[in-house]
Amino acid sequence: MELDRLTRLLAGPSDGTVHILCGPDGCGKTALALEVAHQVPFRRWWIDARHRSSLEAGMLAIARRLGAPLEHGTGDPADSLWDRLTYLGQPWLLVVDNADDPAVLDGHGQLAAGTGWVRPHLAPYGHVVVTSRDAAQSTWGTASTPHRLRLLGEQDAAQVLLDHAGPRAGGPTDAARLARRLGGLPLALRTAGRYLAEATAVPEAFRDATAPTAFSAYRETLDARPELIDPDGAITSTWELSLDLLDRRGLAWARSLLGLISVFADAPLPYALLLQPQTLAAEEAFAGLDGPSLWNHLRSMADLGLLDCPRPKTTPHPCYTSTR
Repeated sequence: MELDRLTRLLAGPSDGTVHILCGPDGCGKTALALEVAHQVPFRRWWIDARHRSSLEAGMLAIARRLGAPLEHGTGDPADSLWDRLTYLGQPWLLVVDNADDPAVLDGHGQLAAGTGWVRPHLAPYGHVVVTSRDAAQSTWGTASTPHRLRLLGEQDAAQVLLDHAGPRAGGPTDAARLARRLGGLPLALRTAGRYLAEATAVPEAFRDATAPTAFSAYRETLDARPELIDPDGAITSTWELSLDLLDRRGLAWARSLLGLISVFADAPLPYALLLQPQTLAAEEAFAGLDGPSLWNHLRSMADLGLLDCPRPKTTPHPCYTSTR
């Protein structure tokens, strides 16, 4: 279990690495980091890295509390902060949450070079945990340890639905089918389970006849009328946020590629055989796409958890599978 493994790692002496909890939105990165923070008896800080302003304010607050000199002309505030953390005479844990745009962590330096707001260190009992959709080693530098959070397997995912929805929504078989349709994503599973729990709690005489009250009906409605059961887009937004990030990074074909790969559902796609750059570029949606760009898109989508790369024994060709 990832929680036990990470807790054991943090309980011992530090090797100075930055631990990256990575995976798609809704896979439980923040929940895992929060549970780890609750379990370790350290001095702890929690920083929100969604925006540059909140990250810098949080880091500066830690630096001030530790007595770091931050007056004008005293150098890079990040250097002052890490000098203090390195020689802090007690165990500590720094959690940087929602670091989905790593450029925010550069500060006056460069994250990948170890000179940003988050960096490897020499503190013997200090630990750094970051949650991010981005799993690329090139983003975090070589002194980082990625912990990829996998989507739930079918049996565990079905149990999440059963736990949240209760027995009135159906049995394990129908729960497993819906879990497979939702891709094993914890956020989507909780959203579906809570919806069904509320729907089945309404007396039958007062129910909306169009509202699904069973796992099988929910799955059918999700395909036909997703706005009925997900009016706030909670399920769809878990992927849209990652696609928006790729857009901002100039990966203009990511959305179209994911749509194409999603047609294959959960079937492994031998991309080197089926995704031919010349064939794709002949279509308007992929005009201008070449081989290096296609490979860069696929790797970046996998780094953000939009694609999985299973290695089934039944095919000699490497495959990607959509997690959507």
